[in-house]
Amino acid sequence: MMSRELKADLQMGSVRESKGSVKESSSQSKKCSIQIEDLDPESARRLFWSFSYHEAPGPLEAVSQLQKLCRQWLRPEINSKERIFDLLVLDRFLALLPREIQNWVQKHHPQNVKQAVFLVECLQRKPDGAKNEVRKRIPYICNEIG
Repeated sequence: MMSRELKADLQMGSVRESKGSVKESSSQSKKCSIQIEDLDPESARRLFWSFSYHEAPGPLEAVSQLQKLCRQWLRPEINSKERIFDLLVLDRFLALLPREIQNWVQKHHPQNVKQAVFLVECLQRKPDGAKNEVRKRIPYICNEIG
């Protein structure tokens, strides 16, 4: 089981949204910390990208926590190299998009880069009136291009 300690701070909101269990634990430095076990990949991804150096007692612990979060997100024991590559590129591609488009694409939960690109292209090609029709059909179309 993967677990990680994280100081109780503003990131608690992200932690509470996770499907993993959260338990209070005591650390050697007696700082308030939590132990996170079995995070779902999306929660691990968010914590991975929002993790900051000051959350760990030192560089070795920081790297260790990043590695644990990365493993929980990308799950190398399950996913192929190609799938991991696709997840990384998908995450970066979504981050590059203008906020409005990014939010809309993320609401449709693309499972891969191909689906994300398709969603963006649909929005860019259609006039505003036709976008509503595209929005209604997206779940079906994404299943077809899977």
